[in-house]
Amino acid sequence: MSALYGITVIPWSRRRILFTILATIFAVEIGAMLLLPILLPSDVPPWAKALADAILLSLGILPALWLPLIRSMRADLLESSHQTRLLIAALDEHALV
Repeated sequence: MSALYGITVIPWSRRRILFTILATIFAVEIGAMLLLPILLPSDVPPWAKALADAILLSLGILPALWLPLIRSMRADLLESSHQTRLLIAALDEHALV
């Protein structure tokens, strides 16, 4: 677990990330398929239904995956960047170049 810049992150395994993505897509797609008949009339062409499905899926997945995945990766990147800056500062101070 790491804490940097007020962000506490518990590292996720690759398997947990994969299953989180799959479960999120599965749940959002079920929701989109249940909403399509309510949102669109029955005489809409198939390409419009496919487009509406893709839009609903994209809009549903983005917020659902942002917090657990992207924020975690951002925190890891910030921590790595901080460690790199510390290393460069130590090299500047102690290296005989």
